[in-house]
Parts: sequence; C-alpha cells; structure tokens
Amino acid sequence: MDQSYDFIIIGGGFSGLSFAALISKFGKKVLVIEKNNYIGGRTTTRKANDWRLSNTDDLVSFGPHIFPAKGYLEFLMDYLDIKKNLKLYELELPYFYKDNIVLKPPRNIFNIFSFYNLYRKLEFISFKERISLFSLFLIAFFNSNKDLISKYESLSCNELAEEVGIKSKDGKRLVEGMIGGYCFNDDLGVCPALDLLINIKLAIRGIVRKGTIMYHVGKGYGDVIEELEKKIKENKGDIIKGKFVNKIIVEDGKAKGVIVSNKKIESDNIVVTIDDKKFAKLLEKSKLDYSFLKGQLGIKRAKVVDLIVKAKKRIHEEKTSWVSMLVGGKEWGYVIIDDNPLKKENPIYHICVISHNKKENPKEFVKKITADIKRRFNFDMEKDVMWKKIIEIKGYGSEKNVSIPFSQRVGPKTPYNGLYCIGDSYKALTTGTDGCAYSVMDLIEKLTGKDFNLDKRLNILGAEIANLVSVISQKKIEEKKLSDYVS
Repeated sequence: MDQSYDFIIIGGGFSGLSFAALISKFGKKVLVIEKNNYIGGRTTTRKANDWRLSNTDDLVSFGPHIFPAKGYLEFLMDYLDIKKNLKLYELELPYFYKDNIVLKPPRNIFNIFSFYNLYRKLEFISFKERISLFSLFLIAFFNSNKDLISKYESLSCNELAEEVGIKSKDGKRLVEGMIGGYCFNDDLGVCPALDLLINIKLAIRGIVRKGTIMYHVGKGYGDVIEELEKKIKENKGDIIKGKFVNKIIVEDGKAKGVIVSNKKIESDNIVVTIDDKKFAKLLEKSKLDYSFLKGQLGIKRAKVVDLIVKAKKRIHEEKTSWVSMLVGGKEWGYVIIDDNPLKKENPIYHICVISHNKKENPKEFVKKITADIKRRFNFDMEKDVMWKKIIEIKGYGSEKNVSIPFSQRVGPKTPYNGLYCIGDSYKALTTGTDGCAYSVMDLIEKLTGKDFNLDKRLNILGAEIANLVSVISQKKIEEKKLSDYVS
C-alpha cells in the first residue's frame, strides 16, 4: 500500500470493485478498502460455515443475485472483457399466483402461443385489466429512459396502475410481482412507477435480444468478484481487507484523503460505496455535514427475512432453474430461490419474505411459509431439510421512494469536491448489481468524459422509432415556422 492514490474506494462490495476495475482501466492508480476479511459484500459466495449458517462446506451466496440480460451489468462485463470467463445461465421466472396458476414470461417475442397462454391464465382479472397490463409494456416499449424519467419519476405505481385502468386487488398484486426486486417496498403508493417501467423495459429487451429475462452466474456471484479482483490487480491496483476507514479528510471543501488505522493515505478522489446510513455515520465521525443525505435516510426501511435451507429433495417440480414467486395469502407473499441451479442433488434454497414491520417476529413469517409450502408442495420443513437458518437482511439498496424522484436521488456527486457516492443505495436507474453497474458508469462518464450511452443503453426498437418520429415531427415544425417567417 502506497501513501497516495488517484482514487480511494471505500467498500469492497460489487460497486467498489467494479469502479476500481473500470477506472484503473483508464490508467488511474486505485486503492480499495474493505472492512471485512473478504471482498464482495452482499454479492460474494462463501462456505456455509464461514457465514455461520451450518457446520458444512456448502457454497452459499449471501442474498442470491441474478441480473437482467442485455442490461447495464452485461455491458460492463463486456467492456471489462470478463464475460468470456463467466458461465451465464438463462433463467425461467414463473410467478405462482394463487393456488394453481403459474404465469411464465415468454422466451420468444414471436411465439404467439406463449403470449396467448399467458393471456388465458390471467382469467382471474377482467378483460379490461388484461389490456391495461399490456399497456404498461407499450409504455416501456415506446419510451426512452429519458422520456420515462421525465414523465413518470414523480408518479407512484398505484397512480400509474389506476391511470391505465388496473384497479382490482388481483390486478395490483400482479403489478407488485412485475416490480420484482426493483423496489423493496410492497406499498404501491410509494413505489416509483419509473422503477416498474424500467423493470419491464429490461424484461422486453432481454426477451428480444437473448430470449431470457435474467441470468444466473455459474456457482454464484463469487465468480464475478474473482474476475473483478483480477482486473484490479492486472491494472496495478491495491486492495486491503479487514481495515476500517476512520475518517474522510476534507480541506476547504475538497477531498484530500482518508485515515486508516491512524495512517493518512492521500487522494483527491474518494469514492464511497457503503450504504447511506453507514456513509452518514462516517461523515459524522469525520465532523462533516451529512444533511444532503437526510431526505434519503428518512425513507422507511424494509427488511428481508431469509430462511436458508439445504433440502433433501426439490421443493417444487415446476421446470424452472431459479425462482418462483408465490402469493401466500391476501396481504403477504414470498419467493423461493434456488441458490445454485447447477446443483442437482440436495439443493440450497433461499425462501424470502419482505417486511416493513420492524416489530414482526421473523419466526412468525417462517411459520406461515412452512405451512403454505407443505400445503402446496407436500414439502416438510423438518423431515425434508438437512439444515436451515433464519437471517435478516436490511433492505437498503432498493429503497426507492416516489417522494424522492430519480433526478433528486443522491449521487454520484456530493457537496464536497472529489467525494462521490455510488451503488444502488444512491442514484441508480435500475437496482441490484445492474443498478450498481449503472451508477459506476455514470460516475466514470462524469470523471473521464467517456460516453457509455447510458440514456440510450436500454432502448429497444419501439423507443428508437418513437424518437425518430419525434425528430422528424420537430424538424417539420421548425421548417414550417421558418417558412411562415420568410413569407
């Protein structure tokens, strides 16, 4: 470790490693500082005994991750030239609604039968609402990212649903399912419509370009973390583990470095990738104003109750490689996630439920889930399980709220020159690792002038056609105004 760097990155999670790998590609000298004795944060894959889940060597991801096909992350992987070293597996994502209805997204946009089959299974909502659901796809299809932001960043999912004619409880529960992990908030009144439409746009793009909505990575995201670490080291970057940043040094409003273990390391560029609550505490400890974070810190937080089990048999026999969403009652739902779809025997599952009630006992959720799974699949959570563990994950990262529109979200710049914050806890157009990739490239663009075409990156044919029509129409209007002036 040297005494000075071009960039110091606080946090060795996915955002921190991605930024370090990318900015070092531009010849910058980087240092990544990670408090844990391992890197990758929530996206790493480790042994169960390392996570203190069980006394076994089973590989488990902490909060399993998938990412959209042809989204920002896949582009970043291509740009860093690491995708060729990864095994990506296409996923089917059936959504179980009620008892015996399984909804599957089409794998081919030209397969009329799959669309008809999906339409037929929506018989529990009215014909009008089925058309209204389809209209959401048209909105996403014919609008660019820029247009979606300007039109829908201040609109809630509930307002958008009502606007297009989705008013029944069943219809709105379907909208919640379409949001997926893009908003850790089961209240459609505060969930931003923008995030819903971006999720739909990613789904359409994935189906059109790749025939799948989502990818799973090899044995887990640990593979991606290893590739990012290799790139950083290839570019002569440094990574230190097991060290805390004690203080961020700012002089005359400009970043000057950090204090780590009572040692000063100089840099004019500090990139923070830890979540907003930890960032606020670090600023407070550094005697720096953090009021610019207060609006975001005021958002009601969710928690994810994750029941991790190693099973003796598959929970369900539905032909899917990854995830099934189930509605377990009128007011709650849960997700069953296969941690590693390549593992043929004794699969490990994450059975997750999102809760906004901090006082709710996780064991009560598990009790309801256990009963529901036994009723649906004849799977006994005692007899059919080798080991199990309940953990709670704070729902930062996807805490998007319509009270803070996209254009007002914090990041990547802060009030202090040379101090930046990136990741899906901040200003990211999507969420999860795809949101991290967006946030990373957004800052790189601002620092280097490199144009990644982020605004157009998710555009599909419909948006391009709409944009072309708009340009032609505008040109005709301008020509008409000129002719009027000349005459």
